[in-house]
Amino acid sequence: MTEKRPSEIDHLDSAKLLSNPPVLASFQSCWKNIHLAHFRQPLIYLPEVATLQHIIIIPLGHKAVDLEFILDGRKQKTSYQEKDYSSGFIEVFPASLPYGLSSNSTAVMEWIQFYLEPKFLAQVAHECVKLEHVDLALIQKKLMS
Repeated sequence: MTEKRPSEIDHLDSAKLLSNPPVLASFQSCWKNIHLAHFRQPLIYLPEVATLQHIIIIPLGHKAVDLEFILDGRKQKTSYQEKDYSSGFIEVFPASLPYGLSSNSTAVMEWIQFYLEPKFLAQVAHECVKLEHVDLALIQKKLMS
């Protein structure tokens, strides 16, 4: 029996899976290799998918929000507290990493999402530090204390 892997989707398709469209997005621009979207969502349910682009998420706001991530098939609960927003919390989801998301908070969530094409990141890494191959790891971290 083969294990069913989540669908790999483009950043445009992943944005369509949320209940509200982005407040602001670069999708219609002539940008290449990097895009951004500003989301404001009520309750969230995102089925487990894998994106073709790397995703960098910067949460915005002030209200506590509880989330449940599914990361590569495993459930993980996390909570954004007021102090997390002011201390610079950031998340990085590598391309092709299966993830899903749901919230059960009544607070509206707001965040900025950056999408990076893996080939572009590899090209920049090669030009800057002569790396032949670049891998990103899942990061959920506060930038400042």
